[in-house]
Amino acid sequence: MEAHKSNSITPSLSETHQDDASSNFFQYANISPERNKEYDLQDTTESYIAESETSQSPYIRGARVFMAISIVSALLLLAFEIYIYAVINLHKDKLGSNPRYTELSTFLALFIFASVFQMLLSYIGLRSKNLLLLTMLCVFYCCMLVYTGIQYQEISRFVNEVLHGAWKRATKGVNITAIAVIGITLVVQTYMIFGVLRKHVQWIRYKKIGANLKTRQLYLVYQIHRSLLMLDFFFFLGFTVQFIVIMVQDKSSVEFILTVIVLPITILLLIFCDFAITRELAWAAVVAIVILACGCAYVLFKTIRLYTKYTSAYHLGFKPGSYFPGRKSLVTFGVLTLVLLFATMTLELYLICNFHSGLKNVLIDSYSRIPWGKSTAREDESREESLEID
Repeated sequence: MEAHKSNSITPSLSETHQDDASSNFFQYANISPERNKEYDLQDTTESYIAESETSQSPYIRGARVFMAISIVSALLLLAFEIYIYAVINLHKDKLGSNPRYTELSTFLALFIFASVFQMLLSYIGLRSKNLLLLTMLCVFYCCMLVYTGIQYQEISRFVNEVLHGAWKRATKGVNITAIAVIGITLVVQTYMIFGVLRKHVQWIRYKKIGANLKTRQLYLVYQIHRSLLMLDFFFFLGFTVQFIVIMVQDKSSVEFILTVIVLPITILLLIFCDFAITRELAWAAVVAIVILACGCAYVLFKTIRLYTKYTSAYHLGFKPGSYFPGRKSLVTFGVLTLVLLFATMTLELYLICNFHSGLKNVLIDSYSRIPWGKSTAREDESREESLEID
């Protein structure tokens, strides 16, 4: 009888473990055991949302500062480059040769485009929380520094030959200040990426993706793919704009018209390439690879023409294929565009081979504001739910 009483009073081993587990759970959730019965699923959801918003608030503050630095830097560079461009136009008659004026104008136009493009990179990188794209932005700043150094040499030659007095001092000062602005922006934003934004992005990404190594690897490849698409956009458009400005003198020719039409189509095609990957549309991704291959063929054809007899058709050289102002910049952009397009094709093919591996669930919010993008996402979700039920 006493044994029976002791057994009824003393809790069993399983009950002890359950009590320990429940107390550990409520300690982890910051909820006292006395509130066990008051614990509600709605309270849990609200606390999780509040925690998520709190964890993102430091990132939002850092992102705003980062974007503000990009905007201020871009506006300063735009002001400097517009000033130099205005000075060149005011003293255009002293340059002596039209190709020389065209080369300097193209040089400055590309730099203005780069200033606007770095704001676009900053916005997309911060909005998508793509640290890799922001890191590529820092590499882009390094390229701008090199480009500014080349610009300083070219403009200094123009300044020494044409300008005098206050014009000469002001133009040299603006050139040096532009280099300083890019250098300061590079240092400050590099610190912000690795010292401020990185830890918050890693935590947000972990909550979004989880600990699955395969999904994390695919997400990293996807971020590289999207970053390459952004660089494809800049270098392809830069190459095309230089080609029509320097090479095609007849603005009413068929080649000029077709090249201008290519520019807006390029933007749509690059967006199409990214959309095909985010929605794991195999047929669209294959079409995207074909488009990228056509882009490689186009750039290669245009680059080869710079060294062949067809150069004489533009009346730029005394002999077919001889050097003309701006060819070095054109070839540089052409080679970089080819390398980037080939790398993009490789990653596109890799992602196609890894469709239906969990990446689509991570990217379900991409293009959700577009009507057909939202419907496609819903169809994917319903299809996955039906498969789970089956």
